[in-house]
Amino acid sequence: MTLTAGLSAALSGLLTAQRGLDSVAHNIANVNTEGYTRKVFNQESRVLAGIGIGVQAGQLTRQVDENLLGDLREELGLFTELDTTREYLDWVQDFFGETNDNSSISHVISELATEFELLAVEPDKSTQQFATVNSAEKLVLQINRMAQNIQDLRLNTDRELQQAASDINDILNNIDILNDKISVNGATGKDVTDLLDKRDLQLNELSKMLDIQYFTRETGAVTIYTKSGATLLDNQAVNVSHVSLTSVAATNSHGGGDFTAFSVGGVDITEDVRTGKVKALVDLRDNTLPNMQAQLDELAGRLSETVNAVHNRGTAYPQLATDLEGTRRFTDANSANNTSLNNDPTQYDYDQTLTLTDGDVVLALASPDGTQQAAANLSTIMNTAYTGATGYNAADEAAAGGAGSAWSINQVMAHMEGWLRANGATNAEVRMNEEHQVTITLNTNAYGLSMRDEAASGLGEDAADATFQFDANADGDHDEVHQGFSSFFGFNDFFAAERTNAIHDSDIKSSGWRVGTGANRVLEFSDTTNGFNFGSVVVQNNHTLQDVADSINNMPSLQGVVSAEVVPEGNGYRLRVTHQNNEELVITQTGTQTDALDALGLSPSRSGLANTLKVEDRLTGDPSQVSRGALQYDTDTNSYYLSSGDNSVANQLAEVFTTPQSFSNAGGLTQATLSLSDYGASIISGAANLAEANEIEFEYQKGLTGALETKRAQESDVNLDEELSQLMMFQQSYSAAARIISVTDSMLETLVNIIR
Repeated sequence: MTLTAGLSAALSGLLTAQRGLDSVAHNIANVNTEGYTRKVFNQESRVLAGIGIGVQAGQLTRQVDENLLGDLREELGLFTELDTTREYLDWVQDFFGETNDNSSISHVISELATEFELLAVEPDKSTQQFATVNSAEKLVLQINRMAQNIQDLRLNTDRELQQAASDINDILNNIDILNDKISVNGATGKDVTDLLDKRDLQLNELSKMLDIQYFTRETGAVTIYTKSGATLLDNQAVNVSHVSLTSVAATNSHGGGDFTAFSVGGVDITEDVRTGKVKALVDLRDNTLPNMQAQLDELAGRLSETVNAVHNRGTAYPQLATDLEGTRRFTDANSANNTSLNNDPTQYDYDQTLTLTDGDVVLALASPDGTQQAAANLSTIMNTAYTGATGYNAADEAAAGGAGSAWSINQVMAHMEGWLRANGATNAEVRMNEEHQVTITLNTNAYGLSMRDEAASGLGEDAADATFQFDANADGDHDEVHQGFSSFFGFNDFFAAERTNAIHDSDIKSSGWRVGTGANRVLEFSDTTNGFNFGSVVVQNNHTLQDVADSINNMPSLQGVVSAEVVPEGNGYRLRVTHQNNEELVITQTGTQTDALDALGLSPSRSGLANTLKVEDRLTGDPSQVSRGALQYDTDTNSYYLSSGDNSVANQLAEVFTTPQSFSNAGGLTQATLSLSDYGASIISGAANLAEANEIEFEYQKGLTGALETKRAQESDVNLDEELSQLMMFQQSYSAAARIISVTDSMLETLVNIIR
């Protein structure tokens, strides 16, 4: 080797050592930079014509384990999903409280039970009547607030999904820009390691949002997909979109099209996301929070049904009942041909029928002193012709037959009005209001109207709820069975909810459920606008819930009026049928194929009941109208009477809260027989158990993610001890190369002097 060759080799060593020192300095300077990975300086021999002539700097490489990074990103997605869920469940815990809290739903139910017990002790005390109504208002307010908070959280998740879509777009755009820089720099031989670090940070953030898979092209650009196969980034970023609602109701669902899709390039991937924040938000919005709502709705339903059934047996004497307004809405088959309501039943034909099958009902007019003015049982009234009613035709007023006869709602109204007018309430009116609810107005304060169900026809029989069959679509076959006359109409309800039966839900079915074998089953649909049976659907053997929903949605006569969807609840699914105009919807089964409703368990939905439940306005305005006693029969005088000291119904109302009730499967709580308070406690416990289970998973995932992050840090982060070692090595190399140059320079100078 010549002196010049040695000089060149030493110079290359000097320059390479300098590059090495630069890389060490860069590593040390970025020791605290987020996402920075240790850069490894690679040097290689330089060979010319087969002869080594020194050293040259190779490409900088990152000290990264790509497999470890892939594992970490998967666990980051799970960690973020659990962390997001944890945050929302903590909020739920805050407003649900604990079972032993004075403000908990179970405790407030117990307080109302106590007030009814005290009302039974002091039925004539106005202060106790007020306290009972006030306690009931406190309970429904608590239920309302819990339900509204749930819907507020659902709205918040939907808004967060919109923000998540925006964040994902920002991340994808950042990665796309970095891809371009990496490709260009790589093609021109420039260092791309820092750019790769920045891209890895973006990939980490993306994996927190949703599950991803990716691969690197030869150009160095990365292509990204979701685990379900939707392209997020190829040559350019694909737009991710979601537009949140401005408000959310309990009945809103993604399956029903109420929420906009979380989409990639216009393709809905809402139900395809497997991990990450998006997955958590979707599950919370569409499953976890609706399940809690369903549990509250079940509680509100059982509370109102059981209390109302008992309250309808009673009376509020000495407050006389001169005006009664039912809560049940009826269907008029011919209203499409009518122009207005005007409270005139002659414009409407309420042909739905009621049949008395067991027991009877006594209607009694009482004077202010509680004594009987007139009394008769319903079967006798209906089998008597009246001409005193106004606004009804002769057919409505004619004798309609006794017990066992099918009485149209028009006939029931006409005969009740005729009897009232014939027995002292000469200006009484029994009408259908604009909400298609039966109202009774005596138009006098001289008498009050009371009703008493009895075990048999006649007067003075034992008190017992009468049984009625209701033909909801006037086809001659009964569709429902009800106990209690006043309860059927809802004349004296304690709780109310201002809502129509526009939505019907099936029982909760498993994912693999199918209709059993047998004759095909037929569902028929009726409403006031379109009349009775304006559309029908055959529920065929082996149909799934989705098959039934598709049949309803594809039926031309139902399109634009009725829609169907399958919504998740608990560990199963419900078929949900909705009247699109929020009108009272009647669904019946027809002919000899009478088990369509039974097979599906289809009935008016309780969804959202917890949000709208309230104490009847007449009771909040005048607590003295709370039922405490009932119409009684005096065997000595053979007449009915009312007593202010009667506490029979107040006792029954108190018993409602101690008697176990049958609760249906709702929101993951299985069918059970519990007291109202215990069911309220089970709702709280269920939420607490869910939060606890999530917390356990979260802590485990936190530890696992932390362990992987520690391992990654050990592999990739800058270690100052290692860098100082490298610094010393490059320093020595630099000094040695400099010494060689110095010696070579001296030798060259000697050689030049010799030549001279």
